[in-house]
Amino acid sequence: MALVVPNLGEIALLQKMLNQNQTANLLLGLYQNNLNPTAFTTLGDITPCTTTGYSQITVTNASWLVATPVGTDYAEAGYSEQTFTLSNGPTASFLYGYYVTDTNNNLLWLERFTNAPFTMPPAGGTVAITLTINLENV
Repeated sequence: MALVVPNLGEIALLQKMLNQNQTANLLLGLYQNNLNPTAFTTLGDITPCTTTGYSQITVTNASWLVATPVGTDYAEAGYSEQTFTLSNGPTASFLYGYYVTDTNNNLLWLERFTNAPFTMPPAGGTVAITLTINLENV
């Protein structure tokens, strides 16, 4: 599924672009409810992962690589792969996607995993996310 920027996230992102709402770094999280993101999704609609060992990952502003990929007509921002290591518990858990907030708890964007849900076995495991955003000229 494609990345979704909810309406409230659009406002927060525009404020950041115009230096009106500068916060520290961003937070990357996983969600475990069967949510199909829309423009009206709010942070309250998300059930954060509760699997043992889970915690959000800090996405530092200075670590994004922003460039125009060779041979393209769009700009792209990329962040290195981030890995969640989950211990899980006595039963399997299901993960449906990831979300990104700022430190003011503004939901900036979220994305449902392709072929969701991802099943985390009782023994635990890892989930790797690579954040990529591109702005195409249309």
